[in-house]
Amino acid sequence: MTLSLFSVTYKDYDSLLDLSSREKLASSLVEFIKNNDACYYPYLTLANICASYGCDSGVLKKLPEESFARKFTYFLIYKLKGDNRKALNQARRIRSIPSNIMFLRELMDYLGREEICRRIESKCSKDDVLKINILSKKDSPSLRSFFEKSIKEGSFDELIASFNLYSMALERQRNLQKLLDACNKIFKFFTTKDVRFPIGDYYYHLGRFYRLSGNLDKAVFMYEKAVREYRRIRDFKKEAVVLTEEAEILEKKGDINRAIFISKKVLQIPIIEANQFVKASLILSTGLLKLRNVNEAEKACRKALSMPTGIIAKVKLLHQMWVIGQKKGSFLRLKYFPYIVRAYRLSSEIEEEKLPSIEKKYEFLKEKASIFRDYSKAQIMFGMDVISAILFLSFIVLAIYFLIVWIRNRRARIVGPYIIKQEIAAGGMGNVYKAIALDSGEEVALKILKKGIFDEESAERFKREMLILKDLKHPNVVRYLGSGQHGEILYYAMELIDGEDLRSIIEKIFPISLKVAIRILEEILDGLLYIHGKGIVHMDIKPSNIMIVGGEKTVRSGNIVKGRVKIMDFGIAKREEVYSLTTSGKVLGTPYFVPPELIEKGDTDHRGDIYSLGVTLYWMFTKENPFYHSELATVLYKILKFQPLPPSEINPEIPRCLDEIIMCAMEKNPENRYQDVKDFLEELYQCEKEMKELQNER
Repeated sequence: MTLSLFSVTYKDYDSLLDLSSREKLASSLVEFIKNNDACYYPYLTLANICASYGCDSGVLKKLPEESFARKFTYFLIYKLKGDNRKALNQARRIRSIPSNIMFLRELMDYLGREEICRRIESKCSKDDVLKINILSKKDSPSLRSFFEKSIKEGSFDELIASFNLYSMALERQRNLQKLLDACNKIFKFFTTKDVRFPIGDYYYHLGRFYRLSGNLDKAVFMYEKAVREYRRIRDFKKEAVVLTEEAEILEKKGDINRAIFISKKVLQIPIIEANQFVKASLILSTGLLKLRNVNEAEKACRKALSMPTGIIAKVKLLHQMWVIGQKKGSFLRLKYFPYIVRAYRLSSEIEEEKLPSIEKKYEFLKEKASIFRDYSKAQIMFGMDVISAILFLSFIVLAIYFLIVWIRNRRARIVGPYIIKQEIAAGGMGNVYKAIALDSGEEVALKILKKGIFDEESAERFKREMLILKDLKHPNVVRYLGSGQHGEILYYAMELIDGEDLRSIIEKIFPISLKVAIRILEEILDGLLYIHGKGIVHMDIKPSNIMIVGGEKTVRSGNIVKGRVKIMDFGIAKREEVYSLTTSGKVLGTPYFVPPELIEKGDTDHRGDIYSLGVTLYWMFTKENPFYHSELATVLYKILKFQPLPPSEINPEIPRCLDEIIMCAMEKNPENRYQDVKDFLEELYQCEKEMKELQNER
């Protein structure tokens, strides 16, 4: 009964040019829907007419205000117009949904699975659950059985829906034989009925079969039949899809005129998705370019660019605009250069792994390769078009020079004979970078005076640091490699140490063994003995300026051999005969490790380094700073007046002799400290001897 009533509405309405014919057809559809509200296709036809020609004002008022029919029709109208917000509001107003797979299919994307189950009139029977599962998982194994069941006993709507879903799944799987069988089954079903059905879906999927099989002529023939059917029932969306695919086939065959004609028909359809509009515009533009109608090709492409569309479609349109620009001559094509740049950047942002299918991925990669090739050509063309107005060869030389500079500055910053790779550390006066020497390829540590502090005093101090380090050649002192000035940049290079500073190591593996700690101390003292012998005071001895080659691994293994410990950062070092580089109101060095005489008098000698080393040892054995406070003034006061606890009271593992060494090195009065590093070393060797004797006694 439903099928025969449905066929009445589809007898003949190919001409809807005048308002009265449209109103009459819409009214007849409304009357049909009132009596048969569970049949889907009359709703679709009514919504297409109303959305295309705007005759919904009076006709739809004939439907009851709170009825499913009225709400669902308005939902379809808003959806066809592309107003998803209003479509969603209408979908939420629907309280009860007929148990029809076509209604479920339309509303599934807006309401979701759980809402659909709650709103089905039949309280969601097993059959309804099956339909919902099929819609949720379109490649479900139950698709075939659902299709077979629909042919035997299902309604018209279920038959069409199951056929479409099953065919699309077979197309994705490239199962052409089963696709042909499905098409034959539904055709046989149609021919046994004495009514006229909208069998466009059958022709469309049969055309897809021939297209995938490589028989393009038959595919076009079937597509034309499908288009006639979709046009007859005013299904504009599907008509646009089929016409676009037909135009693609004709373009592939080389029938440019017909491809242009078909793509123009697509663009004239009243309701069309942005994706189909872009596809048709690209086919039209490409065809017009082949016929050398450049201006019309550009118009078609610009119109498509104004449409809201996906990133891949936008990339294709931008690339097409660049291709159009190449047909316009040297100077006119300059304004099209930004299109290929945008296409290149957008295509670089797209992640191929997220594309839904292998075909899409292949299509995109092919387009991307073409864009990258054209982008390389575009850069050359752009330069040549600009310099054609002046002396060609001379400007080419300049262009190549600036291009090389641009590439170097973009990939890596060049300072003198070094290429900077990355920043290693930032200090108060300069930053240290990992760099590569251009001549030898050796990796170095490059220290550069910070921008913004290039005053006379800072530059003098930085140069002094270079000169001091240049004179030092000892296994326990970082090795100087070279220095210079690059423009306004002062720099010097030193060996790159693959390791960690003492502070980082102690933070990770405190406490370290006494044996390893004493070996580290001996190495530091050897380095300081050499430095002081050269008449140089480091003035900033602290854990972060003591590097251990190999870092934590070396300390854990206890492999502290000659040259494993390196003294670094001579930024505020001075020669003993040179006046201090302190300035008014400033104290050089790290506050916690500054000797008292530097605070009081503004100057110190080699005994200041012994004091700083004592504080460093205190922290190394206790992991506590004896003068810690959050306020700088309090820190300085504590250094001057506060007598810290012996380290053994914090860490009982420290032997008495080592306790005395640390406290002697930290004496407030320089006269009471070790007077030179030799005295310090002698005491340390004596302590080490006592520790061994004590260990043997145990």
